[in-house]
Amino acid sequence: MGKIIPIRRGGPSPDEIEAGDHRKTAADRAWQVLKATGLGMLGVLRYTAFVVLLFLRRPIRFVLNLCGSGGLLGFFMIAFGFSGPNRSSLLWLSGGTAAIGMFGAWFYDSLVLWLSPRPIILA
Repeated sequence: MGKIIPIRRGGPSPDEIEAGDHRKTAADRAWQVLKATGLGMLGVLRYTAFVVLLFLRRPIRFVLNLCGSGGLLGFFMIAFGFSGPNRSSLLWLSGGTAAIGMFGAWFYDSLVLWLSPRPIILA
């Protein structure tokens, strides 16, 4: 044959014929198209959610950090400077507010980082 390169036909290879993988039905092709379309739509929704959450990040983080730091400040003020009958209830309230604020800020940043299309650094 020399320098002649055989051109492969568009049909299945002999290995595919032996394995039985050469028969793609219309339902298989439709499923592949549907799967690709669904993944594309999920990607668009994910990117849209990321952009919206990134746009709202500063005001939401401000409120959550205000709750966290205010609750922590209130917790220490009640713990060391208050001796009333409702002390334990106020300690639980301010401690819970601080914990929810700090956890909410951490969770919000984690959600934004998880939704980001590329690794980013939030500052």
